[in-house]
Amino acid sequence: MQTTLAHPDAVAAPHLPNPASALTATTLDEAMYVVGRNIHPHRLRVLAPRGGLACLTSALDLGDCALGYVQYGFNVEIDPGVISEYLLVKSTISGQGTVRCGKHTVVSDPRSIIMTSMTEPLNIRMSAECRHLTVRVSRRALEARLTELLHSARHSYSQALERRAGDALPWHVRRARDYIHANVADIRSVAEIAAAVGITARTLQNGFRKAFNVTPAGYVRELRIGILHNALQSAEAGQSVTDLMQAVGIVNFGRYANYYRRRIGVPPSVTLRRAI
Repeated sequence: MQTTLAHPDAVAAPHLPNPASALTATTLDEAMYVVGRNIHPHRLRVLAPRGGLACLTSALDLGDCALGYVQYGFNVEIDPGVISEYLLVKSTISGQGTVRCGKHTVVSDPRSIIMTSMTEPLNIRMSAECRHLTVRVSRRALEARLTELLHSARHSYSQALERRAGDALPWHVRRARDYIHANVADIRSVAEIAAAVGITARTLQNGFRKAFNVTPAGYVRELRIGILHNALQSAEAGQSVTDLMQAVGIVNFGRYANYYRRRIGVPPSVTLRRAI
């Protein structure tokens, strides 16, 4: 996939965070690829098809955070599932849509700024006129910075925060999540994660369902798919899908290829072919 400025708004749009990175797409597969690359992998559905899409996207990568722009030119529905590794802050420049996190739905328009959930499934609908700017912040970096700020000095709420910190995310869930992120390529079972934390597999299952609305195995699967997607997009000549799957700890290639296709919209081989 090569960068192109063929879209008439690509040069004139004042909101592009990085005009040099502008990408356009006229098909569903292309749109899922370019927007997934700039913001997050997702499934895409055109609600009122009338010919090709007119998607325009741009991104500015700042390390622990990134700024992405997207417009589709048609009424679309975007389904990225649970985005647990990033916090998204969405600002609507024009048009209107809706953002649903779990059971909560809010209207997205130029008067709103919306912060998404990192534990609930996300669903976004954008009108043909809708244009979004999205700030993507690394969850790990955000949590590290908030912890540093909250505990850098004593204040009138220090004791209350310390007492209630575990209520937001139980210690065993937090440790298990950190263990998964640090060892994702080597994990072979839920029992292994539970043993590393010092709890039973049942306790781990219940904790993840309550905190993230997903099983530990599902959490590992989604994390691996995200890492694999990034690796495929940045792959070099000579690298294969199998090699990149093995590098992230995937051993059941066929099953994960199906997971990947359902999540991203195309097989891993298509993402790799576009990248090289």
